[in-house]
Amino acid sequence: MSVDAGRLRDLTLDLVRVESPTGETRAAADLYAARLEELGMEVEVQRDVFPATPTVIGRLRGTRPGPRVVLNGHLDTVPIPHAEPRVDGDAVRVGLDTDGVQADPCGARAPAGRDEQAIAAHLPPVVERIMNVYFVEGEDGVTVFDAGVRSMARQIQSVGRAMGGIARIVLGHAHPDHRGAAARVDAPVWCHEAEVEYAEADDGQPYTDFRALPVLAETGCLGPHSTVVHATHADSRELDLLANSGARVCLCPTTEANLGDGFAPVLELTERGIGICIGSDSNVRIDPLEELREIEGIARRQTGRRGVIGLGELMRFGTDEGAAALGLERWPEAEVDLGHRSLEGVEVGDVPAALVFGCAADVFAG
Repeated sequence: MSVDAGRLRDLTLDLVRVESPTGETRAAADLYAARLEELGMEVEVQRDVFPATPTVIGRLRGTRPGPRVVLNGHLDTVPIPHAEPRVDGDAVRVGLDTDGVQADPCGARAPAGRDEQAIAAHLPPVVERIMNVYFVEGEDGVTVFDAGVRSMARQIQSVGRAMGGIARIVLGHAHPDHRGAAARVDAPVWCHEAEVEYAEADDGQPYTDFRALPVLAETGCLGPHSTVVHATHADSRELDLLANSGARVCLCPTTEANLGDGFAPVLELTERGIGICIGSDSNVRIDPLEELREIEGIARRQTGRRGVIGLGELMRFGTDEGAAALGLERWPEAEVDLGHRSLEGVEVGDVPAALVFGCAADVFAG
């Protein structure tokens, strides 16, 4: 089989025209599978486990014995707005969309109207991790809201320079994935005074200052309408304040695990009757069932026994408590795909337990 430059060009053009962001690559997989079949390959598309991101396998068998060669690659792309791709000789050209948002694939976003080449020159060829960083233009320069992770410093500095210079960085809070690059960008950093100690710390732990809780309680700001996010390092006195005020806690256990922030005091929260709901905190994987599963996993590690939190209580964390934290009477109903591979052979009465302890978010229909 020889390399056909024209065929390679046309395939590239077709693939670029197909939207294939991380987490939704079905169209690209189908296109690639069809092209491999046209070449006479044995094609298998594995959809059962991850239907939104299927795996395409093409086999080209030789006629003589010998070693196998395996070529592996990604189908997903970083969603950068771009102009319609065009053919220029044997090359396919794709430019950033100068009429829309010009985006840094590390998550940094710049408004339209800037020189395309100036900003495109600062886009890194490899994306280590995606965190959102926002650039806001002002009369005295650019305000950067949040600073992502450390590896994004060069891109933040470069995009800011291309937009006219960074005047300041404003941190939403001092979590490592919000302030990581701040110290490496040549600009003053603004944050809440209660976060300064942690914003300047190397490890960033803990980053929530619970010393403010008594003040919030005394002034009536801490109550049933309040939701404290994380509460990973809250002590018994602070937990008592939360319980007495009727406040809730939003746990983000997979984010805490990803960043090495520690374990939430799950048993202490439930023993005090403190309402618990779940969040993702911009984690790159968003799966409410995994969050619930991890809460029970934390409780098991802390107590050395299983079944610490009842199934009904876990389900309430993922439904009623979350709705109440947002001021909703209830969530819209969710439909479960009972034909999903993860639920094969599961009796209807056992579905709730199977959802929490054995399924991922793709089990929900639609």
